[in-house]
Amino acid sequence: MIWILDMKRTLFTLLLTACVLSLEAATINLLEAGGKNDGVTLNTTAINDAIEQLCTQGGGTLYIPAGTYLTGPITLKSHLTLHLEAGAVLRFTDDFDAYLPYVEMRYEGVVMRSFQPLLYAYEAEHITIKGEGTLDGNGKAWWFAAWGFDTGTEKKRDLSRYQTLWNQANADLTIEDNSDWKGTLARRFFRPPFFQAYKSKHIRIEGVTFVNSPFWTINPEFCDNVTVSGITINNPPSPNTDGVNPSSCSNVHISDCHISVGDDCVTIKSGRDAQGRRYATPCQNITITNCTMLSGHGGVVIGSETSGGVKGVVISNCLFDGTDRGIRIKSTRGRGGVVEDIRVSNIVMRNIGKEAITINQYYSKVPEEPVSERTPICRNIHISGLTGVNVQTAGTLLGLPEMPLNGITLRDIDIQAKQGLQVSDATNLALSDVILTTTTGPSISLLRVNEADASSLKERLPKPNAPLLKVEACENLYVTGCNPLPGSAAFLELTGNANRSLVLQNNQLTRLKQVVIPAKAWSDAVLKVVGQESAQKKTASSHVLPSPPSGLPYPASAYASTELKVVLDQLASRFGVRLKVPDNLVAGKSFTYAPWRIVPWSVEESLTQVLAPFDLKWVKEFEGVYKIKEYEYARRTPAYGQAFLTYLSGLYADQATWEARKDSLKEGFKQALGLSPMPQPTGKPAIVVNKRIYKQYSVENVALEVLPGVFTMGNVYKPLKPKRCPVIINPIGHFPDDHYYPDIQRRCAMQASMGAIVVSYNLFGWGESMLQFDYAWHRTDMAQTIQTLNAIRWIDYLTALPEADPSRVGITGASGGGSQSMMVTAIDDRITCCVPVVMTSSWFVGGCPCESGRPVHLCGGGTNNAEVAAMCAPRPLLIVSDGKDWTSEVPWLEYPFIQRIYGFYNSLGKVENAHFAEEGHDYGPSKRQVAYRFLAKHLALDSTKVQRPDGTYDESAVVIEPKEAMYVFGPKGERFPAHAVKDLATLEKVLEAAKQHN
Repeated sequence: MIWILDMKRTLFTLLLTACVLSLEAATINLLEAGGKNDGVTLNTTAINDAIEQLCTQGGGTLYIPAGTYLTGPITLKSHLTLHLEAGAVLRFTDDFDAYLPYVEMRYEGVVMRSFQPLLYAYEAEHITIKGEGTLDGNGKAWWFAAWGFDTGTEKKRDLSRYQTLWNQANADLTIEDNSDWKGTLARRFFRPPFFQAYKSKHIRIEGVTFVNSPFWTINPEFCDNVTVSGITINNPPSPNTDGVNPSSCSNVHISDCHISVGDDCVTIKSGRDAQGRRYATPCQNITITNCTMLSGHGGVVIGSETSGGVKGVVISNCLFDGTDRGIRIKSTRGRGGVVEDIRVSNIVMRNIGKEAITINQYYSKVPEEPVSERTPICRNIHISGLTGVNVQTAGTLLGLPEMPLNGITLRDIDIQAKQGLQVSDATNLALSDVILTTTTGPSISLLRVNEADASSLKERLPKPNAPLLKVEACENLYVTGCNPLPGSAAFLELTGNANRSLVLQNNQLTRLKQVVIPAKAWSDAVLKVVGQESAQKKTASSHVLPSPPSGLPYPASAYASTELKVVLDQLASRFGVRLKVPDNLVAGKSFTYAPWRIVPWSVEESLTQVLAPFDLKWVKEFEGVYKIKEYEYARRTPAYGQAFLTYLSGLYADQATWEARKDSLKEGFKQALGLSPMPQPTGKPAIVVNKRIYKQYSVENVALEVLPGVFTMGNVYKPLKPKRCPVIINPIGHFPDDHYYPDIQRRCAMQASMGAIVVSYNLFGWGESMLQFDYAWHRTDMAQTIQTLNAIRWIDYLTALPEADPSRVGITGASGGGSQSMMVTAIDDRITCCVPVVMTSSWFVGGCPCESGRPVHLCGGGTNNAEVAAMCAPRPLLIVSDGKDWTSEVPWLEYPFIQRIYGFYNSLGKVENAHFAEEGHDYGPSKRQVAYRFLAKHLALDSTKVQRPDGTYDESAVVIEPKEAMYVFGPKGERFPAHAVKDLATLEKVLEAAKQHN
């Protein structure tokens, strides 16, 4: 009995297995079904016959092994999987006749009968195309035929026969007389899409690569449940070769794709004009995520064929790099349809040739008309978490006056662009945490916008000639929580007389010299300023101007001739300021028409005009306190610096124009310094004496013969076990004891303790150098030439050491050392990291001839230290500034200017400013701390030996040496070689001779 039961179970299992096997889908190997993979034989019949055989069996897989298969159009049937093995290429013929007879399809939103798509499914379901193979549309002939290209090598094709066939197949097709598609329709020749599933469902395309599409690549029409994942589309620059274009489809999923095409990468559509409205089939429930979009007119585009409506679209986690536009929604009068409920998040854009974000209801120039079903509607669009660099225009959001955009939200947006964001004809607009770094015009312009909230708007760079926000014909605008940078022309510009109910509340506007343009009274019906000082009360200076004097302010005799001292006293009294006037500068000086030089609104402009005839100038020491000084070629005022930077900013708008400017300046600097051509090295070995070893570093005294008989002396600090070490040059400023100063010893020893090979060395005619050259020679323009040459020779020497890494070279110095750091970095590309301290100013170039004695700052029509520092870009640059010298304005004047140039390279992360508002002109402890951090980061130094647990740097282990121990040739220069040059005339001859030998 048990045996019989076992037999029954066994028979049942066998029968069940047979049934399961019989239900398994069939697989046909194309080669076994008569296909040829030689790239020459046409496989159209073999492929379609195999598909038909699978269809009669209920479905299955057509397996395509490696090899190249030439084919005509393929008709896909239900329950079919087309599987391309790695190495398999389906190449489609460019014989147009192969795609006849015409079939029902959709072209650019118009249903018609035309060429069969290369891969075509009609009213089918459960179709899959997968694998690692390639589908090649061989589209070049189609592109040339459609657009009339002629390279002299393309086959001329007579299209008239196809146009006649099209007319016969579409005798009943008409479009509206005022349609923007009239010109396209007149061609009567319409290229086939690569893949078009038509009125189908359950479509899946995964893994494969599409290339050279004749027209749109993946184009499901009237489909449901479409998934496109992990594919690659590569179409060269070619007309209308879009990537993935679902039209009038529901439940579409596009993910993990890599797309580079000749038109839009992904486009969502729903039909054109009256025909599209008749079909009334929206494109809805669309997700696009984790995709990379490269070359193309747009990244993700909605429209312009939106007549059936588009709704429920989510776009997330995508990268656009090199597309003309990023997110684009486009329609026009005549389309009709509603685009709504779109959400875009977590998008990164780079190198966008036009707009990062654009909504444009003027895609074609259809004349204005009354609101009707032909009027497009766009509403509830939400974009957040978007960053963009190297963008032409941040955005254009353009509604129609008769149908404004409604419910647009931009939040957490950070875009670096040449031009800002323009919004016109919109209602219920919300802008929040929008940061725009732009170079021309207002950051944000609003025209005919009603019911708008804006909060936390910001610029990374001020614009002296434009406001952050420009408003025209707007109503019910509420702006709050903004903190604009100083240096911009204004926060808000009001244009026209149609603005109403605008409110600025709780914004930080006190750093601006002018809040609103125009700076005049307005009615509360136009603008209310709440929670900060209003624009009417702000002046160009925080100093309050006195009331105008009554009557004649000066004695009549003053109009003839007046003593300068008398005029200055009267000016001080009138403006309520203190003038510090040295008697020796004004004694015995008088001039005529003095009162005409005084302007009633500015003490500073008045001082400038009064002092000009005497070659005198003023310097503002504190608020309301001015000192009169002799004219200084090297020093101006912050206002001068701002005007200078505005002028310079207009010379370059992008990386290319900046690079041209930089190259011109670099060559000019060398010529101005007298170092073009560069003097020939002497080839003499370094003189190294008196090596000392301390706990974490060693020091040795070193001299280099930079020219025959001309020496630079310094101290080289090294880590105890040097190996592939970065190099740091420390040029010295005008501090006591030259480079023997304790603060300089500290920073050099610390840099060596972190693993760098470091040098500090004499100024020319300063310190040990005074034993060769008289100090008076330091006050000649030769000092700047020799100091620059010294720096170059130290780089030559240190980078040639076997333990050095020449790919990591830093430079840092303060005061005159800061000037040298910037100049050497500008002309020597070996510098990879620069830290100029208390010297990056747009209005002071250094008063000593060793900084500005040569006409370097006249190069290129005029330059300044801010522009010289910017020549470091895109190499890492830390600008250290303080509040009590000529770098007091750096955070809002020079630093934004330099940031803009780093933005040309998408390298804003490589430039920093450390500002110490309460400190003065030094390289003190706090300044050294930030410099250590920056150098360690960008030169890959090891900070662990010198850092405390809280991250600060501990200098306590540094040994401060007496300067006598640091001399190379002895405290009295007794060990100078006999051939050492000792006079300026000989030095000049030696320099010229060295240049001639190079």
